[in-house]
Amino acid sequence: ERGRIETLVSVMAPTYAAELARAGHGQITTDTLSSEPALQVIRRSIDQWIVLNSIAADIYTVRLLADGRRVFVVDTDTDTNGDGRIEEHETGAAPGDVFEEEDKGLDRALAGEANFNPEVVNDRWGSWVGSWAPIYDAQGRVDAAVGIDYDAGSWVRNVARARLERMLHLGLLLVTVAASMSAIAVLNASFRERRDADARHAEAEQRLRLNLEQMPLAFMEIEAGGTIIEWNPAAEKMFGYTREEAVGRMHFETIVAPGDRTEVGTILSALLRESGTQRHVNDNVTRDGRIIRCEWFNSQVTALDGRILSVVCLAQDVSERHNLEEQVRQSQRMTAVGQLAAGIAHDFNNLLTVIQGHADLLREHPRMPDDAREDIERIFMAGERAANLTRQLLTFSRKQASFARPVDLNASVTNTAHLLERTLGATVSVHTDLAVKLPNIVVDPSMLEQIITNLALNARDAMPGGGALALGTELVDVGVAQARSNPERRAGRFVRLTVSDTGCGIPQAILMRIFEPFFTTKAIGQGTGLGLSAVHGIMKQHGGWVEVRSVAGRGTTFEMFFPPTEQSANDSTRTRVSKAAAKAAGKATVLLVEDDTTVRHVARAVLERAGYHVIEAEDGPTAEDIWSRQKDSIEVLLTDMVMPNGVSGRELAERVLAERPDLPIVFVSGYCVETTAPSLNKSEQQAFLQKPYTPERLVATVEQVLGTPVHA
Repeated sequence: ERGRIETLVSVMAPTYAAELARAGHGQITTDTLSSEPALQVIRRSIDQWIVLNSIAADIYTVRLLADGRRVFVVDTDTDTNGDGRIEEHETGAAPGDVFEEEDKGLDRALAGEANFNPEVVNDRWGSWVGSWAPIYDAQGRVDAAVGIDYDAGSWVRNVARARLERMLHLGLLLVTVAASMSAIAVLNASFRERRDADARHAEAEQRLRLNLEQMPLAFMEIEAGGTIIEWNPAAEKMFGYTREEAVGRMHFETIVAPGDRTEVGTILSALLRESGTQRHVNDNVTRDGRIIRCEWFNSQVTALDGRILSVVCLAQDVSERHNLEEQVRQSQRMTAVGQLAAGIAHDFNNLLTVIQGHADLLREHPRMPDDAREDIERIFMAGERAANLTRQLLTFSRKQASFARPVDLNASVTNTAHLLERTLGATVSVHTDLAVKLPNIVVDPSMLEQIITNLALNARDAMPGGGALALGTELVDVGVAQARSNPERRAGRFVRLTVSDTGCGIPQAILMRIFEPFFTTKAIGQGTGLGLSAVHGIMKQHGGWVEVRSVAGRGTTFEMFFPPTEQSANDSTRTRVSKAAAKAAGKATVLLVEDDTTVRHVARAVLERAGYHVIEAEDGPTAEDIWSRQKDSIEVLLTDMVMPNGVSGRELAERVLAERPDLPIVFVSGYCVETTAPSLNKSEQQAFLQKPYTPERLVATVEQVLGTPVHA
């Protein structure tokens, strides 16, 4: 009995350890937030294992720290008494809690040895015996250990019951022999022993049959020819075939997806040739033609002489877990590409500022020949198109400057719909379905318009023969169960913006890739592939997310989820405060702080051409030194946000504002997430200038903070 329980508890531990390592357990630390997608995948896997493996009372992981402490990494709440409630003593340990009990099995697992520890361990959750297995990292080192607990009370009772049964049988035999000392008594005792053995055998067969019928995993047995000879109710439910249809009649390839049949056939052949176990994941086909992703655990049935008679298989449907893992990997790829795009766009914006600045200076040169002026104009327009491309990259990577405020979504949708009616043409009808009493959302209005416009233009391209575009708003509640099906979702109340079309739809094969930057199905020269990636980036930047549904030939629906706000929308424009006449255009002194030499020279040339006196500084410390000596003559600070040598543009501004709170300041950057902070918009004397900027825009922004007429 001890061996039976030990086998039941131990058989899954190494498999769970391998699964945890593959799922990224090594990336989980005691500081990992509960909202991290990788941690959510691991927790859902452990919860599912406890449900499927009914003999497991609890499953958790423990890591050995450098200081010798053994701490919990992942331990979910477990309903150990099965009453449907998580009580205080059933709450899992928090990440980083010390595993205080002495457990030799844990020590052996952390040393790299999978084992079963029959010694009873007592802790605040109860009394347990259990199995341990090491979890390895990518370099083959032991990262942690996974533990599977079995109730010590059940362990003691089962062992005691088996021991008592055997003692009763032996005692009965001894008493009978001692009392009669006759052959008849011995024969009777032997008969009773045989009868009891037959009864136990029949009971064991019945218990095995019940286990197969009640097992939550699909179970099947396959003979050497590939024919299925055993099939339990869970297999019926998973694949749709009854036991009568499967046993003795159906070949295993019937339920294997065509693309995986060769690989699965090779695995089955290997199992029928030599002893061993196999775990693999492949696509399977149900009776109604659905493709499901299944995880298989396979072993052999052997005769007494060692011959392999058949292969037994356990399977579980891991389609949902597989989809979640794919979404997590997609999210990680998008994040990495976004970081790369932001870095490229930032540096490229500096180059575009120089190109456009010099092109404008040449364009305005009085002695420039007309034919050369046309060439310069083409250079300037090409720079404009390149600048638009970098803005889309920054939007995708969520590094574009955002000036969010409370917005009435219904009003914005209505205004944009009127514009779209003219843009989309007469063959596309635009309809709106707006919810009443809709809460406001906090969003950059221009970015909200960009979302709707990008989706509308894509819809137009999907309806070359005409169709309908529907815009809708609604306040929705996202439940916990819904949130688990998508790593970007969150439970709670959200304002949903829906954009639907009746176009050709998006093929399922590319649906997962539509938000990738530069991915497009349009012909070369007809699209950059940044429209949908910009939508994805804007939604992430505003604390929301986007979902898409599409059916070939029946259209596509995009759903954007925004957090609601109780703040009221305020569209009133601010009144500018006029500055003193001494700060009239062309008479102010500007402290120009820019670490890129070429950008600084262009900015200086533009400002001096507009009549300003310019003092240059290549970094924050130099600017501070100039300020300390000439603060009385400096009337405008124009500073880049990101600079070397330990002083950023924001820090520089804070220091000079401490001495002169009314100093006009222009912040400049290729990208700058910090500009979303309210402090940059509190005063009329502060403005943000996005690179690449034109000479006209540079002069206009300086005049704006000075309160002088805008010449441009």
